[in-house]
Amino acid sequence: MNYQRNTFNSLFYPIKGSNIVFENRFALLSDEQIKSYFSYLDTISTKIIQESFKDKVKFNPSYRVSFVFEKYFKIVPKLSLITALKTGFVINQLYKVKNASDTPTAENETSFAEYFSIGGINTTSRTGSVDLWGYRNGEISSKAFYTLRFGAQWEVIHKLFVTPYVNILYSTASMDDFGKNIPYAFDYAKKDPLKTYDYTSSIGYGINVRFKTILGPINLNVSKISSFNKPTAFLSVGYYF
Repeated sequence: MNYQRNTFNSLFYPIKGSNIVFENRFALLSDEQIKSYFSYLDTISTKIIQESFKDKVKFNPSYRVSFVFEKYFKIVPKLSLITALKTGFVINQLYKVKNASDTPTAENETSFAEYFSIGGINTTSRTGSVDLWGYRNGEISSKAFYTLRFGAQWEVIHKLFVTPYVNILYSTASMDDFGKNIPYAFDYAKKDPLKTYDYTSSIGYGINVRFKTILGPINLNVSKISSFNKPTAFLSVGYYF
């Protein structure tokens, strides 16, 4: 069962209104063909050899739930304040599927299609896609997360919108890790380039510029995320799907 209520006055350039989305879905049976690659050095030819193998895996059933709330507060005709909350959880192994000789069950694992895909300046049509300015599309895969965004949107000239903003992210590999590491959710000084922790927490700030043209929206985003040493910049042209 899914629910959505959208009162934005415009699809791509809202200046007032809200958007509420509630989604929940069950993944009852999931067989996936996984192809893996590995490389090794042939000591005789002194060349790097790459090989691959396929494996068929059956994942345990899972349940995914997510909630989105976005609100634009119109202050004056060309200025709006923006708030957004996005959160979601994946509960895996609703019940244990028995192993079959030809299709082993991945214990306590969730189908890759059920992960939340976080990152990017636009939300795509892919189910579980969550936009997060400052990260590449789908840069973070998560089973439990929340994001917060606060910003001010200013229409500088007709159809040109400039939005300075602040982003907050807390993401973990499982619901257990979400609760265990919640005391560190606001520890933005931590750097984790090797992914040695069970959680990701970051705060970012930047500016987003959108301009409507006959080719569709042109979107430029420049951000500085606490997880990265250098700023990031993204540019998109046209409508996203």
